[in-house]
Order: sequence, then C-alpha cells, then structure tokens
Amino acid sequence: RIAALRRIFFPSHLLHLLLLLETTTIMEPMSSRGGGLALMAVLGMFVAVGFKFQRMLPTIPPHLLGHQAEFQEGLLSETLGDRLMDLLKEMKQFPTNAQDLSFYNTTHEHIGEARALSANGTCSHPYLIPSPDRTKCILAGRVDIARHFLKTGGIDNLREPYTRMVSRLLSFGTYQFDLGAYSLTSKLFTDDKFVTLAKKVCPSDKQHLDPFQFNFIIQVPGQTVATHVDGVYFWGATRFQFPQWLLAAMKFSNLFRESFIDQVQVVGYLHRWEPTEERKGRFVYWNKKQTEEKNKWNTPLEVLPIPLAGSAVDGSKTIHTARVYWPSRDPPPIRKGEGAVLTYRGDERWSIDVDRSSEDGSEAASSSSSPSTLTTVANYTTDDLRISIVYRARCFTDEEEASKFRRQITDEKQEGMMTLEQILLTFGSDLARRGLVPNDAPDYILSMDRLELAILILDTYVQYPISSSVWMPFNYCMAPRLYPWTRSVLKILGLCGSGL
Repeated sequence: RIAALRRIFFPSHLLHLLLLLETTTIMEPMSSRGGGLALMAVLGMFVAVGFKFQRMLPTIPPHLLGHQAEFQEGLLSETLGDRLMDLLKEMKQFPTNAQDLSFYNTTHEHIGEARALSANGTCSHPYLIPSPDRTKCILAGRVDIARHFLKTGGIDNLREPYTRMVSRLLSFGTYQFDLGAYSLTSKLFTDDKFVTLAKKVCPSDKQHLDPFQFNFIIQVPGQTVATHVDGVYFWGATRFQFPQWLLAAMKFSNLFRESFIDQVQVVGYLHRWEPTEERKGRFVYWNKKQTEEKNKWNTPLEVLPIPLAGSAVDGSKTIHTARVYWPSRDPPPIRKGEGAVLTYRGDERWSIDVDRSSEDGSEAASSSSSPSTLTTVANYTTDDLRISIVYRARCFTDEEEASKFRRQITDEKQEGMMTLEQILLTFGSDLARRGLVPNDAPDYILSMDRLELAILILDTYVQYPISSSVWMPFNYCMAPRLYPWTRSVLKILGLCGSGL
C-alpha cells in the first residue's frame, strides 16, 4: 500500500518524511513543542522537495518534439464566425469535458481498476470518477491530464486545493463525430483555406485528410486547458476500444510507434474580445529545444487567442495547454462527478446549472432534469466566454487507407485489432527491462492490482513538462487529499486559502 501511495502522488523522499512525521510524537497539538517541530519539519520538507524536483524535471521524449505547427490570422471570416456562434447557441447545452464518454461508447471503459461506489454514490479516490452508468468508480478518461495538473499546478504554477483545481479543469463543450450533421461545419471543413492550413501539418506522404470529429470548447473565467496530448489513434486501438489515458501512455512510450496514425487539429477562435493581459488564456505548446542544460525542454512557445484566427498542429504528438483564462476571476463552484451543464439562456446570457437534489449531490444536470431540481451556480454573458471550434482529421496516403481504418472503428473483428492484454503485456515487457517489475512480466503484470498498474504506467511513461521557473513545481495544497493531517499545518502556515 505504501508503494502504491508513493506512485500515486509522492516521490520516495517526500513519503519518508511524511511517514516520519506521522509516526512520531512531533505531531502533537500545534500549541505544544511538538507542533513547532512539525511545522519546521514540514517547511524543511517543502524546501527539500523543491530542490529535489529542480534536479529531476521531466524530459519531453524527443519523438514528441519538432513537429509542424501553423498559425493564421483571419482563418474565419466575420460572417462565418457569426454563423458558427448562432449554431453554438442553437445547441444550447454543453456538459463538462469530464462527461466525454456520454458522446461515444468505449469497449474497455477501464483496464480492471474499477472500484465500488461509496455508500453515498460518490468516488472517494481523487483519480476515480463514476462510470457513465454510475455503477462503479473508474479512472477518469484523461486522468493523465488531471493528475499532472493537480500535482504540479499546471503552466501557471497554481497552488490551490483539490476542489478549486478540479473546477478549473471542468470546461464545457460537445463532441461531434458526425461531421455531416451540420451543413455549416461541413462547408467549413472543405473550404480551400481551411484544408490548406490543415495539410501543412500532415506528413508530406500523407496528404489525404480523413475528418473524424469537431468540438465546440467553452471556458468560463477562471478555467483552463491542462497540459496534454490530444486523443491518440493507432491502427487497432482508439478511444472506441480503450481509455484515452492508456492511449496517451502508449504514445509517450513510443512502444507502439509503428501503429501510430498522424492527425491534425485546427482550432478557430469564435469569441470577439481582443486578447489582453487581464484575460490571458494564451495557447501554449512545447516543440523545440530552449536550453542545453540537462537536455530539458521546459520553455514553451505561446500564441494569443486572436478572434477568428486559427492554429493547426498534430496535438496527439505535440504537448500543449492554455494559460488560465481571466485568472483574476474565480472558477465556477462545480465539483468532480457533479455533471454541471453550461446553458444558453438567450439575449447573450449563459448559466451553469447542476442538479443537487440527490442525497450525494452528484447527479448530472441535463435537459431532462426538472427545472425545480436545478441549481444555477454561475451566470455569464457571451463576452465572458473563451470559445473555440476544433476540427480534427487523420492523415492518410489515400482514401483506400482511410477506409481501411474506418472499418476497424466500426468492426472490432477486423484484422490488426489490439487487445487489452496485448497492450498491457507490451508495457510489462518494457517495465521489466527497466527493472520496475520482476522479469516474469507476463504473469506478474496480469496479476497486478490494475489501479496500481495504471499508476505505474502513468508514472513511468507520461512525461508532461513541469515549470522550471519556480523553486518547487509541486502543488502542496493537494497534500490533504491523501494526508488529512497536513490540512491543519497548511492552515497555520497561511497557505492554500480557505478551500482546504
């Protein structure tokens, strides 16, 4: 259990200090001499962790660097931008991005880590959320993203408690896999200017675009897009078969490189406000070497969210994020698993609504919820929102190759499909080579506790960058989530605000 806790959250040297504090007399009431020693020990711990982390900043794998990125002002005309905004308002309701599984089905929602719901219908583990049918707790589909953000504070080095950090991540949107459902977007995605920009990102020998998805993404003030790679596609392994965090780990590991499918993401900004220092919200990506020191790649490039401008990048092999949008304003008061919905109310007014009528307050708000059970927790105007449309297409050599891949998505009996066991055993062999599991990897890997295995895979392979501009790139305000006794220490030190 100690080993699992260490992999889930803390490096070994920090865990040893915590255990020392927890098992000795120095954790007496804070009014005693022991309390003073505890405070000194915790302060010393933070300093030690800071210096240690500075010497072990993650290195972005070389195969995730040096890829084409394009930026173009005026990608969308004002007329087209207005029509897309009208379409957005017609859609009216937008759930949080944590509910992405409600837009598609996945054969393996989890790799075996599922746990029972708590008596009140919630998931107590910080990385587990209710499954779409709310019958069990599973790892969030993009736990790789959330975990890094919660632990490090993201690109803006936030030092905030769990609940506030989670609310920053729960932006709103919709996933559309039928690109022909709306004539307006169908026309946009075949526009010469749009297609030309997209093809600049695809490899020169894979210039056939296979559009497969578009999203509307909406952030309210105080929210952000955490550091991530986009949903990764492989021959025989996609989000329709496996959790997205597993696909991301597969890409980071480079163990499945022969099956990787290139893609392009084109983002167009629909909001009409001009970027300011107050609003921030810049697009950030890591793509080239900035310093020779220990081959670190921690200094990112930044792009302003100019209205009607567009960017194109293969987000499944280029790590990217966004600065907190309008950071001087509080994020909305929404919780993990709550199912909040952003709703357009007309006359440029929007609200965030949740259904807190159930005992645990975790039922998802929806159009079917009774108005009397919905609670409005925040109100906005259209001008308050950071809004973008995101187009994604895979890059193939020709239509024949694209058709072959699409058949894999709709028919899992097609040749070349990966199995969950095959993927886990491939990781197991490499983990054994690294000395992280015994050499009898097949038997050991398949018999491991699957939550522990998932965390081991994430810790070993997913190397999102950590800021090198602060002395301790670690969000210590998350400590009470796993070690409740640290809450009183942080309060006495005056850290982390009132949300502990």
